[in-house]
Amino acid sequence: MKKLKKHWKKILLGLSSLLIIVAGLGYWQIRRMGQVTVPEFVEIADNTYAIAEGMNQSGIYLLVGEEDAILIDTGNGLSDLPAGIKEITDLPVTVINTHGHYDHTRGNHYFETVYQSEKDAQVYAEYNTVEKVKEKMDEISPLIQLLLSAENETIYNTPIKEDVLALPESGSFDFAGRNLEIIELPGHTPGSIGLIDDATKSVFVGDALTKGGFLLGLEESLSPETQKETLLKLKELFESGRVTAAYGGHVNTAMTLEDVEKGLTIVNKIIDGDLTDEEKESGRISYQGMEVTFKTE
Repeated sequence: MKKLKKHWKKILLGLSSLLIIVAGLGYWQIRRMGQVTVPEFVEIADNTYAIAEGMNQSGIYLLVGEEDAILIDTGNGLSDLPAGIKEITDLPVTVINTHGHYDHTRGNHYFETVYQSEKDAQVYAEYNTVEKVKEKMDEISPLIQLLLSAENETIYNTPIKEDVLALPESGSFDFAGRNLEIIELPGHTPGSIGLIDDATKSVFVGDALTKGGFLLGLEESLSPETQKETLLKLKELFESGRVTAAYGGHVNTAMTLEDVEKGLTIVNKIIDGDLTDEEKESGRISYQGMEVTFKTE
């Protein structure tokens, strides 16, 4: 019996030590997630590079021309973007924000010239405050809050760029051998925009559409009907053959017409009221791997 007790004590001691090690490694990893690091851009098309930053995998895209470069969105502020870009090009960089949420604009302070739709000026001002970030964190589970704790400390202390220039709602950016057409994609936010790159037959759409879905349940989000019009614009771009890939604001995996059609199926369900009681109550619907939130009455 004494030998058995000693045996169990050894097992418990071993388990306790293992738990301490695991907890220590977990804490170290969480702290590491909050460090500002030099990003490694991956080439996704000719002279087109991307990273997915932070736990929420915010998409940042670098398009290199002959004399200058365009950076689409700047993420959570967790990356030393100029250092990462320098590994690819020394050309001057202009930033275009697809919309005003902090997980796409927190790195703006690194750059002199930043454009964004004036229709998202209020969104940008509101979301780029510590109070708003904390408010959004209160909406998620305690476990995710813990995992994001170090990232959020960095976000709280990131400088905010105030002098953001108004982006035309239509027109284009011409930068030495490459033309980017601006298209309005309202829904997720009032001033959400996309950029069509004819050189690669791509469109960069921010959070108007991602592989995982889109959010229409935010206070600033517009109606499902508006989102439907946005998705129909994207559908037309694919069907006309002008684009063959769409890149969203989270994760940098290329989307296809099939993803647009999934989004349309979901938004039509919301508009038609073709929802379960649970979906109506929660303001959340899932369909073939895509999840969408919407406002409930």
